[in-house]
Amino acid sequence: MTDDTSAPISGLPPQPQQPPPAIPSPAIPVQPQAAPHPQAKPQQDAWQVPPTQSIILQPGFPSPPFPAPPVPPPPGAGRRRRPPLWALIASGVALAGLVAGLLVWAPWSPPPQAPTAVRVSSPTATTALVSWTAPKGGAKPDQYNIMRDGKEQGIVPGSHTSWTDTDLAPGSKHSYTVITVGNGQQSGLSVKTSVTTITPAPVGVTATDKTYTTVTLHWSPPPNAPTPDQYTIYDTSTSKDALDSVGNSQTSYTVTRLVPGDDYSFAVTASWETVESTLSLDLDAPPLSKPLSGAVPVHLKVTKILSGSKGLTVGQTWSDDWSFSANCPATSCTLTDKGSLISDVAPFTVKLKPVNGIYTGQATHVQFSHCGGVNSYETVIVRIAPNRGGVSNGAWTAWHGTMTLSYPGQTVGNGFCSAGDWDLTLTGTGS
Repeated sequence: MTDDTSAPISGLPPQPQQPPPAIPSPAIPVQPQAAPHPQAKPQQDAWQVPPTQSIILQPGFPSPPFPAPPVPPPPGAGRRRRPPLWALIASGVALAGLVAGLLVWAPWSPPPQAPTAVRVSSPTATTALVSWTAPKGGAKPDQYNIMRDGKEQGIVPGSHTSWTDTDLAPGSKHSYTVITVGNGQQSGLSVKTSVTTITPAPVGVTATDKTYTTVTLHWSPPPNAPTPDQYTIYDTSTSKDALDSVGNSQTSYTVTRLVPGDDYSFAVTASWETVESTLSLDLDAPPLSKPLSGAVPVHLKVTKILSGSKGLTVGQTWSDDWSFSANCPATSCTLTDKGSLISDVAPFTVKLKPVNGIYTGQATHVQFSHCGGVNSYETVIVRIAPNRGGVSNGAWTAWHGTMTLSYPGQTVGNGFCSAGDWDLTLTGTGS
């Protein structure tokens, strides 16, 4: 029989084995560590391990609750690795590019500058043309803002350097400034420039239908302007006196009560509310002149004589000056001719009235001595008319006519002087 000391003793129940009693080890006092100063720097790198404390564990003693020691770092972990040269060069190039980009980028980009040489004109009565020169420096213009009287009125792209303002009133004054916008920023205001919109005068003033005391004026509306409210007619002969005003639908006017032949000139203006245009061009428009006035040279020629008469012969010619005056109410004139024939004929006065362009009149009891030296009384009949093309603004520059001395016949002593006529032709020029 094999001696097995581990076998259970017969007849007794098996007993559980007890671990050997633990031998308590002496307690190792843990030194308390002072709290680090708030500004104290760590004495070790993060991966360094604090020195291991020697702990002797005695059998039967519970282990104190210490944390497991950290895994030691790999060799060389306590040293910083130096980056390769190519990485340093690449980093330097990237940094230089970043700096250059930042210098160009908005915070360091110069702001836009205001435009220069701002000009403004008024091509029409309701528009203003604003133009300028692009700034030489600063941010590139993205657009321009145009200000009228301190308020923004228009925007144009940065490639444009002009803008037209519309719907203005004739004769209104406005000031303009321009602002450059670029790179998200605005320049200051440009220099202020002002303009007054034009008020053009009527054009094409003419005169028609003249009479001896009237002139009818015609005109066209002012160009590049809205329809005026009214027109005013001025006499500019000696001073700018307003004669009358008419509505905007009327473009003609008849001036009356003029003196025949006097010098007159006229002009017309247009008005919009309280704003009046300048005068149109002066128009010299005198009424018709008197046909004949003052001393007028007359050439006479005898074409027929009374049989047996004395004092005149056929073909006889001479010149004289007759004095004419004219009374011209409007469309016609009455001429008064104070003339004479020869020494044997007393002066006479004839009032001539026009009929179809021919002036005719007669004077009676004109003394004439021809039969036996006895004075007789004739009837003088005068007919005159202007030559074709011999009229300038109503005045006669060349004219012709006839003159007849009509003798009724009478007894002289024991004889009788027969009735009959003397005929003469007349030619003349203007006064």
